Amino acid sequence: MNMKKSNARSARGRLPPLVLLSLIVAALVGEVFLRVFYPCPRYNYAYQPPQQTFFRYDSLLGWKGRPGADGTFASLDFIVRVTHDRHGHRSSTDPTLPGKRNVIVVGDSYGWGWGVDNDDVFAEVMMRETGWNVYNLSAPGYGTDQQLLEIDLLTRRPTPGPEADVGVLLFTKNDFLDITSEERYGYPKPRFLFDGAEPLLSNVPVPERETSVYDSARSLERYKRTWFNNSHLYNFVIEVCRKVLRTLGIGPPAAVDPDRAVEAEDVRAAAQLIQMMRDEFAERGTDFYVILMMPDNDRCWDDLESKLARMGIAASRFNDRVFYRQTRLWLDRHLNAFGHRRLAAAVTATVRKSFADES
Repeated sequence: MNMKKSNARSARGRLPPLVLLSLIVAALVGEVFLRVFYPCPRYNYAYQPPQQTFFRYDSLLGWKGRPGADGTFASLDFIVRVTHDRHGHRSSTDPTLPGKRNVIVVGDSYGWGWGVDNDDVFAEVMMRETGWNVYNLSAPGYGTDQQLLEIDLLTRRPTPGPEADVGVLLFTKNDFLDITSEERYGYPKPRFLFDGAEPLLSNVPVPERETSVYDSARSLERYKRTWFNNSHLYNFVIEVCRKVLRTLGIGPPAAVDPDRAVEAEDVRAAAQLIQMMRDEFAERGTDFYVILMMPDNDRCWDDLESKLARMGIAASRFNDRVFYRQTRLWLDRHLNAFGHRRLAAAVTATVRKSFADES
């Protein structure tokens, strides 16, 4: 009888070490699994919005790229280098070059290259693979209205050389809401009103809002001191907990305001702005195409596509999620380097149609 009690006490004594060992093994297995099947570079870097880092206040656009900006941009799962040219755009070439096929692309953070290095941005990939001159006007947070104004500034800038052969717009779903707002992502912006016969540009000059200065050196030092930031499992668990808390309404809200449902007036405004962009390019003899980025099952995409077809504007869809589930950043919805290669291929195929028609 005493022997049985002694064995029971011995088993209870061994239980905590066994539990601890099991947890350690499970954690190691989880870490290996995530690194193999859901790899991503680094996490929990001190984040600053790019508007505060590589952009500056602009009375017309709200924010505009800093000419010659060069620095580190980081977020939950990436640390990349970003450089801007002398015009404040993330491009390594001139807007147009003599003797080249010249392509102008415009979009928001997807086109700008959120989360990827300079050489991995789809416009740079296109240039390497085709030999064309591809100039990237994209900027994070821009709606179609700001993109239209940016194109207007570019086409009116006195530059030597030929006009662009093709202009390409990357249109994402958040653009429906960007263009109907006077403030997005915490920053004031211009807005077109379509109440009358002619669109009216409002909220210009855009109200100025003071922004903080990005200190990349201090952020890098902070990152080096936190060894667990390299753990995939740790950051996965933390991010899941944050999402659960946000869903329950506990803790700080998400960095980006939640998008409301897209309504018919949003689609009409988007179609009108895209038509204005097409006309802006057409004045310079430039062909124009629209890429509808990551469309879902919302009928707004069919409605917009139908309106563009009636206007004679060619539009095609790019949906990386259909066949390629690994084209996104792990903790972010933006495209990773592989996703940008897929986008480069899609845009190249679209532009080739224009060049084939010319020949």
